[in-house]
Amino acid sequence: MQPLDRWIERQYRHSAAGMLRSVSPAGIVKMRPGFGQRIRPREGSIVASPVPGSYDPEPDYFFHWYRDSALVVDALRLLSEDKNAGIDATSLFADFVHFSLELNALDGRAITITDWRSRVAENFVQYLRTDSELESIHGDAVAAETRVNPDGTLDVSRWPRPQYDGPALRALRIPRGYSIAATRSSTPCARLLRRAAICPSSSIKVPANSVRRRILPGVMRPSSRASPRAKRRRSICSAQIRCGASRQALAGHNLKL
Repeated sequence: MQPLDRWIERQYRHSAAGMLRSVSPAGIVKMRPGFGQRIRPREGSIVASPVPGSYDPEPDYFFHWYRDSALVVDALRLLSEDKNAGIDATSLFADFVHFSLELNALDGRAITITDWRSRVAENFVQYLRTDSELESIHGDAVAAETRVNPDGTLDVSRWPRPQYDGPALRALRIPRGYSIAATRSSTPCARLLRRAAICPSSSIKVPANSVRRRILPGVMRPSSRASPRAKRRRSICSAQIRCGASRQALAGHNLKL
């Protein structure tokens, strides 16, 4: 029987290799013919699963989840700190920061003025989000999205929304990995943390009104789109994560709201 420590070491390497397949999977093209989509992931995206399933029987998890991606990028930090792993996550971290920053510019109103629905198969129309819901996604509301396509476009399919722990987890994880970031990512990292988090580094100054405007709407305050059911489903864990992100942000800048 294999000793436990040897099995753990072998599984550690196997899991690390498997996880890396989901990070910036630009070599995979995901076809969703029912939705009329052809998804080519961008650098910095992190898919929940690199398997392009279509519920056949593998589920379609080829999306960039805010929450899942934040956990993965923290695991990348741990791998980068492990010299025996031989993995340099600097560029991966930088790409993730760039990708996450650009997601803030998403605007559902730009989708509704196109004829994208004409490309959707008739039996898939029932799974689409309404125009009114898509039109509400802009500004701080983008942070309440559960997931996006790994090509940086909004997910037009119905899914439980909103979720608030994703941006908060990102707020907690990115500062931890800030030390591994290359120079090319330092400025975008600071900009990202102004919007969805605050980097605790004292070298990055963020005005108090920016904290109120950016952190509280996206992390602490529930979205106006939240349904009564969605509000009931918010877990204690999610609330603790959001509060933790805000405490870290405010403590790092010695700000009082």
